[in-house]
Amino acid sequence: MNCLKKAMQSWRERNKSLRRTQNLQLSCICDIQQIMFKASNAEQMLKSKGVSVTPLRLSVFGTLISAEKCLMAEEILKQVGSINKVTVYRILEKLVEVKLVRRFSIKRTFYYEIADKDHKPHPHLVCKICGKVRCLNASELMIILSNLCKLYGFQADNINVSIEGVCNKCSKQHSCKIV
Repeated sequence: MNCLKKAMQSWRERNKSLRRTQNLQLSCICDIQQIMFKASNAEQMLKSKGVSVTPLRLSVFGTLISAEKCLMAEEILKQVGSINKVTVYRILEKLVEVKLVRRFSIKRTFYYEIADKDHKPHPHLVCKICGKVRCLNASELMIILSNLCKLYGFQADNINVSIEGVCNKCSKQHSCKIV
């Protein structure tokens, strides 16, 4: 009877291990499928704007798509790897020119983010201490700003709103009061 219990326990452990491995494999397959979808989507978006598709452009654009937040050129450079810094800036400039990417400046630093129908212009929160930039979903604010432009007959190419302050993490570390 003892042998049977040991055999059953051994079988259960192998079965658990097998399920963990299968779950990990399924997770990896889903990640690969998501990456492939984003890559093909990036390629289609570049083609739709008449931009020739190169591995470097796909790499830079794909990095921005998968980041789901705004990035500095240096961050893109780190993620992409062995690309010349000037090449990254030229690719970003081209993507901004064809309106696939939006560029905005906070404290003399350029940030880049995807500019598509799902990622409309929005305000940003900027921490004065750590420099972290957080995107806000504030469609009402953007509607008001757009209406102000219309009221004054001003054609806006880009609306850039940033709110400076201290993030929650820094306020705790530096004993700052949040008002």
